Amino acid sequence: KLETRQLIVSVQEKQARYYLPKELSRASDATSSSLAGRFSEDELAKLSALVYKAIGRAPVVFDDICKTVQKNEIGALTPEEVRVIIGALIADGAVMEMITNMGTAYRSVSSDFYSYCPSYDYVPGHQGMHVSATPCCKCPHLYVCGPGSAISPEQCIYINQWLNGVD
Repeated sequence: KLETRQLIVSVQEKQARYYLPKELSRASDATSSSLAGRFSEDELAKLSALVYKAIGRAPVVFDDICKTVQKNEIGALTPEEVRVIIGALIADGAVMEMITNMGTAYRSVSSDFYSYCPSYDYVPGHQGMHVSATPCCKCPHLYVCGPGSAISPEQCIYINQWLNGVD
């Protein structure tokens, strides 16, 4: 019913069908005009939804997005076409571009950093301590933080305050 009322878009892959909100799957007019000769508006919406799903929550580099999107049933996309769709998703506010240790990467704006922080409930010696309790999992710079980089754990005031027990 939601699909017939055009509230969601379905993306069929080999083993599963995914349903995404229409506002996240719809590319901007720039995408429609530059790819209109090859794909219909419905196909563009499905391709945009597919690219959005390929980006997902964790930062993904451009080459990995291209590899994932090549395995679709609508049609093969060139890297330039994938870049146009990503640009439209960025313009729509659904995806953000970020610089990571891997280089330029993309992630969905609605990403939840907490979902990528593992739990150590069953690891001996950790006694129920969750990594999500550290300030790192709440930090927007989590994926660019690293030893020797501009943002590093050694110089982070939040992790130092947390380690010293200061709230």
